[in-house]
Amino acid sequence: MNRIKLLMLACAALIISSCGDSPVEQVSKKMSMADIMTNPGFSWFDSERQLYNEDTLTVKKIKTDLNVSNYKFVLFVKPSCSCPGTHKTFPGFYKILADAGVNDNQMEIYSMPSIEAKQPYDSMFVISELPAFYVFKNNVPVYSIMDTVYFNQNNGIKYPDNMEEALYEALKK
Repeated sequence: MNRIKLLMLACAALIISSCGDSPVEQVSKKMSMADIMTNPGFSWFDSERQLYNEDTLTVKKIKTDLNVSNYKFVLFVKPSCSCPGTHKTFPGFYKILADAGVNDNQMEIYSMPSIEAKQPYDSMFVISELPAFYVFKNNVPVYSIMDTVYFNQNNGIKYPDNMEEALYEALKK
């Protein structure tokens, strides 16, 4: 009799657990800089942007030597990021772009809850870490800033090993 009760209890638990909601598909959300500045999930952005110490010599070289108007910059970021390193990366890269003469209309910024979230460029590349910054020329991705920086830093490659140098190299493509 106990076996029958146990079996019935197991069946009931299985039925109840199978009635749960199916997982919600995560999607990215395109945001303007005005959206970023007013979104509570990015409340840290402005102060971190102001604190970022850029490589001004390289940024000046980008602005004077290269034509940034031929490019589009696609940024994938995570709101409410408490990660110490990446928390500074997005504001720093935005500051580099702005100081190099890139207009906001040349940028697409996507807020993503995770790297698995759907985004408009899924067919072109896979995002492995957030934040992720891509440089496009003629609507084709030609360079991944953060993948390059992380790869070079992890493998002892000295150049480019920061966002400014990687952007300078990307804009030669």
